[in-house]
Amino acid sequence: MTTTVSTREVRQKFSHFVNMVVYGKERIGISRNNEPVVFMISPEDMRLLEALEDRYDPGEIDEILAAVESGEEKTYSLEEAAKELGVEIPEGE
Repeated sequence: MTTTVSTREVRQKFSHFVNMVVYGKERIGISRNNEPVVFMISPEDMRLLEALEDRYDPGEIDEILAAVESGEEKTYSLEEAAKELGVEIPEGE
């Protein structure tokens, strides 16, 4: 869950928000002029984020998207992929 607070609120109750992140497993969005500027996240969330960054190479993603846009690679709808793989999509999905 993410709680959004202003920079003024964070300055006034910094330790409270740190405790929310550490003990309550909350994510705190900090905003300035109603725009998010930074987030406070737990060490577990940071490790997960870093693992995801390590796993996916942005350059590779850009290459794949360019290949799709140029028509070099084909995309499939969920229904097409399910048919190709021989699986049934449960109703309501």
